[in-house]
Amino acid sequence: MADRARIEALIAPPETDAVTEFGRRVQRLDRRRRAAAQALWQRAAQLPEPIRRLLAVRIPELVDYQDGAYAAPTWTRSSGSPPARQRSIRVHTA
Repeated sequence: MADRARIEALIAPPETDAVTEFGRRVQRLDRRRRAAAQALWQRAAQLPEPIRRLLAVRIPELVDYQDGAYAAPTWTRSSGSPPARQRSIRVHTA
């Protein structure tokens, strides 16, 4: 019989904190993208931990997919808008 605890740890590893997760993910980037990601990460320092945890994943992904020059204006636009539950949605029909 398989070791249940070992299998569960492999399937659902314990959640890491935002700093650890960011550090793990940013290591995969080249030097230029890593610097861009770290600059954006510093801007998230005062945010609550659950949001920082999400950004620890998304910032390196965005910088890797595009680059730092694209990611910085995206961050500015999204951080300046109201929370999603307060935004109005407009639907344009033809």
